[in-house]
Amino acid sequence: MDTLRDRLGIWFKPYAALILTILVGGVVIVSLALLGAEVYDDVVDSAGLANLDKPALAFAEGLRSPGLDSFVTGFTNIGGGIGMPILASILTAWLTFLSRNWRPLVLIGGAAAASVTATTFGKKLVGRTRPDHADAVPLTRIRHPSPADTP
Repeated sequence: MDTLRDRLGIWFKPYAALILTILVGGVVIVSLALLGAEVYDDVVDSAGLANLDKPALAFAEGLRSPGLDSFVTGFTNIGGGIGMPILASILTAWLTFLSRNWRPLVLIGGAAAASVTATTFGKKLVGRTRPDHADAVPLTRIRHPSPADTP
């Protein structure tokens, strides 16, 4: 009778190097995110690197046009929290089907886990606020209620 160890060995032995690579790579990426947050903390002060944001934002706003705004919004939506998981799932299923093994599923799943971990820790460590919604593409306008809106 097969033991649990034998059954797990059948699934994990062929992918041991891949799993180890993902784990080591994930630790390296999270460590670099921590190091980057420390460097960012040391560089950014009241007159530090943050002063580059305003000219960069003004330059980007000067490039705006309806066509470019639509393209950027679409590109952002594809790479966002809804579009990217859908694309990654389709690609993973296709690669798994073509290769007839689980390697793409293990690799992409591990990369996604490391990416989410690094992003989450990096955002919490840096703690930098995003630009105002008024500067977003497409422009978001805050609608103030008019007297006609009140019942």
